[in-house]
Amino acid sequence: MRDGAAHPEAAAARVGEAPPDLANWMLDALSGMDTHASIFLDEFQALRNEAILRFFRFLLSRLPAHAHVFIGSRSLPEIGLATLLVNRMATVLRADDLRFTPGEVTQFFAESKDLRVSAEEVGAIYRRTEGWPAGLQLFRLGLGSPEVRTSLVDPEDHGPRELAEYLTDNVVTLQSPRIQEFLFKTSLLRRLSAPLCAAVTGFGDAQDILEQLERSGLFVRALDSDNRWFKYHGLFSSFLADSLHRSSELEVVSVHERAARWYLAQHLPEEAIYHALSCRNFSLAAAILSEWSSRLISNAELITLERWYDRLPFDHVANRPVLAIKAAYSLMFLRRRAKLRPLVDLMDQHAGCGDILQTTSPDLCRAMARLLFEDDLHAALAIIDRPEVLQQEVSGFPAFELGAACNVLSFGRIAAGDFEGARKSLMQARAHSERGAGSFVMGYTSAVSGARLIVQGKLDEAIERYRADMLAQHAPLDKSFAPAVMAAAQIWALYEANDLAALEPLCAQFQRGISECVTLDFIALAYLSISRMHDARGRSAEAQEVLDELERMGTTATSTGWSRRPTGSVSAARCWPASSTAPRRWPSASLRSARRWIRTGSTWPTTWRAKASAASAWRSPTTTMRWPRS
Repeated sequence: MRDGAAHPEAAAARVGEAPPDLANWMLDALSGMDTHASIFLDEFQALRNEAILRFFRFLLSRLPAHAHVFIGSRSLPEIGLATLLVNRMATVLRADDLRFTPGEVTQFFAESKDLRVSAEEVGAIYRRTEGWPAGLQLFRLGLGSPEVRTSLVDPEDHGPRELAEYLTDNVVTLQSPRIQEFLFKTSLLRRLSAPLCAAVTGFGDAQDILEQLERSGLFVRALDSDNRWFKYHGLFSSFLADSLHRSSELEVVSVHERAARWYLAQHLPEEAIYHALSCRNFSLAAAILSEWSSRLISNAELITLERWYDRLPFDHVANRPVLAIKAAYSLMFLRRRAKLRPLVDLMDQHAGCGDILQTTSPDLCRAMARLLFEDDLHAALAIIDRPEVLQQEVSGFPAFELGAACNVLSFGRIAAGDFEGARKSLMQARAHSERGAGSFVMGYTSAVSGARLIVQGKLDEAIERYRADMLAQHAPLDKSFAPAVMAAAQIWALYEANDLAALEPLCAQFQRGISECVTLDFIALAYLSISRMHDARGRSAEAQEVLDELERMGTTATSTGWSRRPTGSVSAARCWPASSTAPRRWPSASLRSARRWIRTGSTWPTTWRAKASAASAWRSPTTTMRWPRS
């Protein structure tokens, strides 16, 4: 990627592509350097997370003049290449551009002083490899084998994969039996370090072997300047791994098992789970995920938890109440209803059992599901309003659960018009979140706190609260769900305050995050406000697109069992004429028929007001709940 400083027109922010704080921090760091900076990124095709791709789109469109980024990828990355190419900020080198010419192939082998290669052999190698760099290196390493030299006169043409396997086999055969054993066993590792390789091979000189392999050009490269971590070329390692699978499945299982145990001891749970699953040790993988999931949930790394949960057999989750409860929270906030249903059914079977402090009681999670999936505030409050539980001073994941429960209780207090009770519950929620390091729960606490102020007519105070809480967030890139929740509420508040200038950049930065994980109440508030903002700016097409997306989400919610949808609000929004001078609030008369959804305006969402009558009848349960520990 070439520099972007000379192309300010390409640096304009676009909706859905504004950065998290990390991108701004990185740009500041690069801008502050007084020398040329080069960043190398390999295997870029492995990055699929949309938040990470947005980060790179933003970063690459704003690189300072002295900074360059080099990306290696097996496919064209989704980083806004079209715009970068049009503005001459990027150069794309495809496979054909990287092939050696006949002259370069001749020079390549001429520089190998310990290897004598005739012009005819060089010509044959070029025809076989078509200038493919990895193939040339394989030939250079394999020409010590008479069989490889003889093959150069074989008229049979081989495909790239066949050629690579043939050459790799010959290259490996030239190594000593000890080095071959090292290569085969360590080929199952995604990264290599001396302690890790020693753990899976038993070789005490693993560091010397890795450095020797790198010096000899045997498809091993260092990942850092200290030679602590290394990586095999993907083609080389896949051939070795396939060979090991064919020769000894027991050895494959042993290597993965040892690697999982080593990573677990180093407190690197993601790699530990990968290797545990690779050897089908589901019990170990589930145990690791159960422990790690506390941090993932509290820090809003929900997709990471979902990804590893999907790879576990359900019975291994069901046998661990702790993991089942934590996975349910993740799927709940991601709105994965189909995946969540079996977990909710499982927790309903154990209602009233277990211990919240041991995360073996499903009741708080069940209450959250009642509210988010069944829109049953009465049922949620009946489970949650237990002062002897909510007022406990706990830490860790129980504090996360209690913080979430206090948010629901605040929700109910506001619906009932008990603003002082809501304030006290929100204070409890903040206290629990701080003890549980729960950035995600804190995001909802902030959103509901501001909503309480708006309902009381304290709009300016609510906006200041939202801004302060957003500034206090330091969530890294993969934890952006927490600020997205606060942004949804802040967008609504800014719209009510007619501050479209402040509202628009928030929409650009957080709209996609809001759609992915925020509860439907806050999605509707944010999306209706975003639509009216576009309408007021004269962008009627964009306004309709936002309403279409909101209606699609509502329709999906209905088809998967949600009890309400935003049809009434969306219909009213479509009928409201676009005008930049019109009052930027929702006329209450136009939404009187939408009694089961949300409307923005000077009063709190209709759904909450409608729930107040039902909420007034609930009572705290008197039964003692126990679930034998597992």
